[in-house]
Amino acid sequence: MAQLRDSRHVQLRNALRVIGPAMLVAGLVLTIVGFADFFSGFGDVGGGLGDTVEVDQGNGFGNFWMAFVGLALLGVGARVTFAAFLGEVARYGAAEVAPVARDTIDYLEKSRQEGTALTCAKCGGTSAADAKFCDDCGLAFGRQCESCDRANDGDAKFCAGCGEPLAVT
Repeated sequence: MAQLRDSRHVQLRNALRVIGPAMLVAGLVLTIVGFADFFSGFGDVGGGLGDTVEVDQGNGFGNFWMAFVGLALLGVGARVTFAAFLGEVARYGAAEVAPVARDTIDYLEKSRQEGTALTCAKCGGTSAADAKFCDDCGLAFGRQCESCDRANDGDAKFCAGCGEPLAVT
């Protein structure tokens, strides 16, 4: 883990790592109590014929406010916890992405290198892009113009200097 230079930052981060989960737990408890009070306020509605329905005339939804406070605490606590652990989340993500990115770069570099290699028309061997002769059989890659002595690409049919047709080899 990287060393943090500001001790106030370390203290704040550690405080948030305690406060955030504590807010989550408190919010969860308040939400459960609030919803439990809400649903228990409906009372028993009876079930058979001839049963009388008794409805609680008292304060049936007295602690329902706890659900609203609890839900707000859950949201704030989740955000604080996320902020407290953001560095670890970012480092985890980077560790997951970096190998894939490295593999991609290596693949592209390999295909770029393969794309610039010269292939011999005679033996099919490959040589470096700046090679003048095949590494395997010694065949010259460039084609020399008989009219002006200019060196041309191996696959050229006409001289780049004078335009004369190149001899077939």
